[in-house]
Amino acid sequence: MNPTLQPNEEFIFNGAFEGGNLDCVIKVSPDEFDLFLRIDSNTRGHTGWYFFSIANGSRKQEITINIGNLRKPSPLYAQGMRPYVFSRKAFEKRGLQWSQGCTNCRCEQALLRYSLIYERVSLPILYRLTFSY
Repeated sequence: MNPTLQPNEEFIFNGAFEGGNLDCVIKVSPDEFDLFLRIDSNTRGHTGWYFFSIANGSRKQEITINIGNLRKPSPLYAQGMRPYVFSRKAFEKRGLQWSQGCTNCRCEQALLRYSLIYERVSLPILYRLTFSY
């Protein structure tokens, strides 16, 4: 579900595959996207991991990704951990596997940008993971 993306957009986000848990993508600016994840099965609303794909786009263009509905802070990102990525083009050229390929990672408590949501429900404390790719 990409409510703010048009079919001809440069980036195509997808979570419709086994293990994918991407629920919604909102384009904030030409190079920034807010992502929301599906809630983990058999939990009380937790989201503890993420798995999605991004297609198209230029390898030279940097984008910022904000995953906005994490329920727990992750001190690992403060200690240098970065999200893992898999590049099909790099794999075809050099045989690379998954690697830590993002920069500017931080995970912090943050309110959602969308005030309409707060008017309808009482939300728990949420954390936002932000990184550049």
